Order: sequence, then structure tokens, then C-alpha cells
Amino acid sequence: MKKVGIVSTSDTSLRGKLKECQYVRIKGKVAGSKTYTNVAGGKVTTPHVEANSVELITRTEAVAPALKVVEVNKALSQHGLTITLQKIEIAANETRAFIKAANGSQNKASLHTYNIVLVQGSKQIKTKSLFGTDYPQPDSSLLPGTESAGIIIFEPVDIQQGKIKLVWDGSTARTDNYNLRFSDWVWEISWE
Repeated sequence: MKKVGIVSTSDTSLRGKLKECQYVRIKGKVAGSKTYTNVAGGKVTTPHVEANSVELITRTEAVAPALKVVEVNKALSQHGLTITLQKIEIAANETRAFIKAANGSQNKASLHTYNIVLVQGSKQIKTKSLFGTDYPQPDSSLLPGTESAGIIIFEPVDIQQGKIKLVWDGSTARTDNYNLRFSDWVWEISWE
């Protein structure tokens, strides 16, 4: 990602709240340039922006706004483990699945997300890793009576096709009762 320059503002509302890898929306004007010495000792000249306002925003707002939101809210259960696909957000550069997993059994459980795919037509669309984002990750281990929610990120789908299937491989689920076997969790999703 390119750095756009130096930003200065008299707005102190975000002082001490901003961290590396966060996103901000800046409104202001270019006020010339600033020259500074970088860590290698070289001189760098970059634009200087005087900001009227600086607003902390999410990665989704900055990089991947949803083109289509499909409310699903469908829960599938096996052996006391319930996975709810809450919604799908389709953006130009990624697809987001919002899920909630709940362990209603008496056993410890694990649900891993490494073998989940979207299927569109004859194409399998795998998950993608995004480090340093503000997306919550679902917990892979669930004690009895607990739940966890998160967002699973996939490569982009073709919004024009109007349907996808999400397949969560049942072999990635386990409980302390090793006699239990899980089938795949499968959701069919369509939109206009």
C-alpha cells in the first residue's frame, strides 16, 4: 500500500487511538510538501495535507465496500454443534461470510475454517488470509455451551451469476466424543 504523505490536524479526538494497519478517512486540503530524512538517511519529499477532520473507519469501508449483501440467517446442526451462516457480503475484491458457531453439546468441540470453500458454477473459491485487518476471526475451539462469531474471507465471486454454495468440510469438526462423525455443512445462497 502506498503512503500518501504527511497529514497534520488540530483535531485531537483520535490522539492515542490510532494504531498501525488501521484505516482513516481524511478531509482536508493539500498544503504543499514536506521534506524529511528517512531511517536510511535519505531525503524524502512528500505531500503535506492539512486535515479538517480525521475519522477512524473499518477496512471494509476503506478497501472493500459491499456491492451486494445477502441475508441468509440459516442454522445447520449436527451432534449439538450449530453453525449459522448469517450473511454474505460480496465486494469487488473479496467475499465475506459472517458465521456464528455454537456448541450445545456436553463435549468440547473444535471447528476449523481451513477447509471451507465457496462453489460457483464449476469453480471452487478458497478462503484468503488477511493479516492485520479488523475482521473478527471465529474461535476454533468451543467449550460446551459457548459460541463464537466471525468473518471468513474468500476470493471474489462473480456477482452476475446470482448464486453460490458454501461448503464447510465436516471432517474439520471434532468433539471429545471421537465416535461422532460429521457430514459437510452446506448452504445454497442466491440473489437477484
